[in-house]
Parts: sequence; C-alpha cells; structure tokens
Amino acid sequence: MLLQVLGQIGGTKALALIREAVAGADPKRRESGRQALFNWPDSTVADDLASLAEKAPDRDLKIRAIQALARVVILSGARTDDAKLALLARAIKQAHRNEDRRLILDRVREVHTFPAVRCAAGFLGAPKLASQACATIADLLHREEIRNPNQAEANKILDRVIATSKDKSLVERVKSFKSAQ
Repeated sequence: MLLQVLGQIGGTKALALIREAVAGADPKRRESGRQALFNWPDSTVADDLASLAEKAPDRDLKIRAIQALARVVILSGARTDDAKLALLARAIKQAHRNEDRRLILDRVREVHTFPAVRCAAGFLGAPKLASQACATIADLLHREEIRNPNQAEANKILDRVIATSKDKSLVERVKSFKSAQ
C-alpha cells in the first residue's frame, strides 16, 4: 500500500523500491509497484513505462502502461525533445487501440520540433487517427520557429492537412499559416 503512496510522491529512493517491487516475484507487490509507476509525478519513469508496455503479459497492463507513459513523458525533466518523441514513438507502436494512439498523437503536440510534425504527418492517412494528426500538426506549425526553418516541407504537410481535415475552422487556421510566409 505504501508503494502506491511513494509513487505519488516520487524521488530517487522511492523509485529504487518501486523498481525492486516491479521486478520481484510477489504478485501483489509487483502490482503495487506498477500502480506506483502509473501515478509517478514526473518523467523519470518514462523508460520504465515504455519497457513495461513492451513486455506486458496482458492487454490491460499494456494499456495502462501506454496511457501512463503518454502522461509522464511530456512532464518536466531532463529529457530532450528528441528523447520524448522517441518514447512516444515506442508507445504508439505498442498501442493497439485507436483511443490510445489518439492520446499519444495529442501528446506529440508538446514536443516542439519539426520531427514531431513529421511523426504526426505519418498518421494523416489513417482514417481513425487523421483528425488528431491534423490538430497536432496545426498546433505545432502555428509556431513560426518550427514552421519557418522548414517552410517547403511544412507547406506540403499543411496542404495534406487541408486536404484531409473535415474541421473547417482548423483548415482556415492552417491556410493562414501558409499565407503568413
């Protein structure tokens, strides 16, 4: 029971105890340790969650690990944007439900780099993910510091968003980015 509380508090010593519990043989301690990881207050457990999602013995555990990873990876910490995006890419590969993929695509908008735009653009052709991909791309490319250094490629992606999105206000917003060159 205390492991779950430690998971909400965080800290190096607490994480060592939680990792020990997750790796242990006792199923109740292992589940408490996992729950502590799911509730962790910062991004230090992102790699643990990515590994858990990849190795989860059952679907529910995988889903919980993916959702927790999507939550913590964008929180403050020492991780670079490239590292955050790499973890989100790992999560989306593990996600089998579209709702989890949409959640991850939503989190990609917090990674303020052009590779994040490319990542989201990779889902424009997926009918059940395209609207979230369009929204993420629009949020990222409204930032001149992302759009301007990559203007030619950004315009091609914006054209795809315009052709894909069914949201008229988003399409108008995206058109304004192109005209602001």
